[in-house]
Parts: sequence; structure tokens; C-alpha cells
Amino acid sequence: VGLEYAFRPDKHLRPYLGLAWVNRWVGRRSYRYEFKNPSGEYHLNQTFNGLDLAAYALRASGGLEYRLADHWAAMLEGRLLFNLEEKLEHGSPARQAAVQVGVQYRF
Repeated sequence: VGLEYAFRPDKHLRPYLGLAWVNRWVGRRSYRYEFKNPSGEYHLNQTFNGLDLAAYALRASGGLEYRLADHWAAMLEGRLLFNLEEKLEHGSPARQAAVQVGVQYRF
């Protein structure tokens, strides 16, 4: 759930800022690794179990959108994600940054 504000919605070049509350979910995963020596002398099993994780995060974004035609636009966006459940060693929220570039079509 979030909000996005476009500073110049009727122009060809539209800068915008956004803020959103997001939830990322990674389900439980089990992997089984098996290694067999080609001569068949031994074999090793190891199972890795991932965690169930529902990570709540605050996402701040900003970017530029350039209208190419009525429904087509080129975009450049930067995002900063503050994970509110995972903490770093000094207690502040874990952060991730991303940059996206693309062409989009709006219906």
C-alpha cells in the first residue's frame, strides 16, 4: 500500500516521489543435496531448511518518467527499501537499494 506523487502530471517529463508499506514473503524451502563418489564408496546427504519469512518493509522511491506517446513512456526509478524486521548489528533497519530503467505501457 503506498502513495506516489507526480510533480508535473501533464508534461512530457514527469518527476515523481513515492512511499509505500510492502510485505515480502519467502516460503519454507527444503533442499536435499546428495553427493556420490563415482566409485560408489561413500555418499553424503545434507538437508538445508530455509525459513518462513514475512518481511515488512518501508519503500521510498523516486524517478523520472518521459512520455513517448499516448500510452508509452520511458522511466528511470530509484528505490530504497528499509526492512523493518531484519536489524543490522548496530540496531538500525537493513536497507536495500535498486535502480530500474525501462519502457512502460499504460492502459
